[in-house]
Amino acid sequence: MGHRPIKLLLGTLVSIAATMTASNATALGLGKIKLESSLNQPLDAEIELFEVRELTASEIRVSIASRDDFERIGVDKTFFLSDLRFKVVLDQADNPVIEVSSRKLVREPFLNFVIQVQWPSGKLLREYTLLMD
Repeated sequence: MGHRPIKLLLGTLVSIAATMTASNATALGLGKIKLESSLNQPLDAEIELFEVRELTASEIRVSIASRDDFERIGVDKTFFLSDLRFKVVLDQADNPVIEVSSRKLVREPFLNFVIQVQWPSGKLLREYTLLMD
């Protein structure tokens, strides 16, 4: 448990560093995650998107991060994470989000994962932890 603060700090630093490498003109940002499901249900959550500007949904690519990124940040990449699906929804300009879902039921009390977001002028990584109860 003593390594958790280091993991959180490292995850935050990776997110900040990745964001800083992006062009200021279209520096996309990720906000909080809002959980809409519970334990023993398929995952249903939304991640806030900031500074979308003129980007289209097809220009914003979201995926689970690579195994190397998980290792560098210090997060275990479990098999369940390969089932996560991401959909960029820009229908409401004042509330753009990334919908996160799964087909499988979430059986663990918490999920810890790292996502990668890419757009034409940048890329960022962000760690999220969800308590499922």
